[in-house]
Amino acid sequence: MRQTVFLSLISLIFLVGIFPLLTSAIAQSSDVPDWVKNNAQWWAEGKISEQEYLNAIQFLVDEGIIKLKSSEETMTVASSSVATDNDRVQYYVVTISSGDFVDEHTFTTFSSKSPVTKKLGFDSYLRLESLPSKDKTELYKFLSRYMNPGPLPQPIDIKIDLISGDGTIIFTENYGKCEATGFSTYTQDWFIMFSYSKKQQAEIRESIDFKCGGVKLIVYDPDKPKTYDISSLNPIPNDNDRGLSFVTHFFDGDLKQVHSSKTFQRFSPSVDKIETDFFTVTAPGNPFDESPQFFLESLPSKDRQGYYKFLSRYINPVKTPEPFDVSVDLITGDGTILLRGNYVDCNLNNFEMKLQDSKLRYSITGQKASEVKDKADFGCAGQHLLVHGFDEIDIVPIKDINFQASTPDFTTLESIPRDADRAQSYVIHFFNGEFEQTHTSDAFPKFRSISWEDPLTPVNQQKKYNFGFIIESLPSKDKKELYDFLSRYVNPGKKPELFDVNIDVLTGDGTILQTLEYTGCEAVDLEVFLEQKSWIYSYSGKNQAELREKYSFFCDGHLVNVP
Repeated sequence: MRQTVFLSLISLIFLVGIFPLLTSAIAQSSDVPDWVKNNAQWWAEGKISEQEYLNAIQFLVDEGIIKLKSSEETMTVASSSVATDNDRVQYYVVTISSGDFVDEHTFTTFSSKSPVTKKLGFDSYLRLESLPSKDKTELYKFLSRYMNPGPLPQPIDIKIDLISGDGTIIFTENYGKCEATGFSTYTQDWFIMFSYSKKQQAEIRESIDFKCGGVKLIVYDPDKPKTYDISSLNPIPNDNDRGLSFVTHFFDGDLKQVHSSKTFQRFSPSVDKIETDFFTVTAPGNPFDESPQFFLESLPSKDRQGYYKFLSRYINPVKTPEPFDVSVDLITGDGTILLRGNYVDCNLNNFEMKLQDSKLRYSITGQKASEVKDKADFGCAGQHLLVHGFDEIDIVPIKDINFQASTPDFTTLESIPRDADRAQSYVIHFFNGEFEQTHTSDAFPKFRSISWEDPLTPVNQQKKYNFGFIIESLPSKDKKELYDFLSRYVNPGKKPELFDVNIDVLTGDGTILQTLEYTGCEAVDLEVFLEQKSWIYSYSGKNQAELREKYSFFCDGHLVNVP
């Protein structure tokens, strides 16, 4: 019904917009039948339907009485109003001076300049974005002084030249007395956004925020243009010089040695965008005036069983681990540690595992398929930054001299686990309560944990349980026993007793990576719907709409069992 109403509104807007033109053209044309002329007036007065009026217009088009421009003609007219590559801005050249910069430093590898906040009028807050690269180490060292112990750096001046394709400087923005307010690296993996590297793949980016005392705009006389030698511009660093991967190191606290991994494919310092007592939504960002936090994303895999075992202590009823330290290295294509972010006295804030099934994001494996991913959010007491070329950076943060001898060569390790070693599917077991026997099914491709205040929580949920989860599948004959059981929540009569659910997370070779144990559960919602969004991977593997079912459960208890 909503789709029909929406289309009708679009048609109505279209017809209202062209009505004066059509009535004028119809009135002046002797080739138009009288009944068509009358239709225009009758539609305006509501005497005939929208479809009847559209049929009349279609008759005029078919008979050649109304001639429509072709798409090629329209495209030609539109494209003629767009500036050529030589005339439009193609490059940013950023020059930093004053403050602690004794000499001017010019950077040609910035890809984007934008305001930090959207508000009316001109302001002097700006954000610079680029691919992190070796040429900006002097700037990284400046930024590190906002995070590391010691006096803050002196304010700097920032000049930004906006240069066209033929080297003409269109105008210059001069920002004075600037202080950095935030710095973060993050992975841009949205397929719908153009990459800075001009490659069809996810990429690691950096974002720097500044607050300045003022801004001055210099516009040059077109009769006396100011030019720049564009042959010296290199806005895209080569792969050997830019950050391509992350290596993480967990140590201290209850950890007896450094645990290093290259299979965390997504990392970013983060800020809380939505925060309640029950859930938090984070996004990339690292304002210097807030407590440091970050998130890690990856494909759950066998190589990190110790990591999952450690994190389970935050969920299971055992002694909470002591705060630990984390170092995250940004590695260039030639294996150089460009930056090392050191986070101290950290704790786990949240951990979730779910199916990433959107076609709008690049998959980690590079395969055109959905994949099981996990995400861990950490909060820490402090942070500091080490920079290549200025600070001594060991391959790993050495805490034990005996560990140094067994340090792996991260340049040779694979960052993406094999299909056989990573999480690929779920097996779900329903038992206890009024289940006469354990009901097991491997036909649930999607799982996600939720809380009772989660946006995905069904609106009819009344009882405030602490834990819950959602599973999705294709309705099928093999789940008849489960349907019979769930029907008792809908049909008149006594509701079933609380039951337990175990969810095994399986790797490609059938190994149980971990078991999520939920106790004292009840079903709170069952929805059957048509999934027809073209940007979602189908469960059937076919490029077509499919009928799905979604179950929601809430439970009294939750444990994680890591073999």
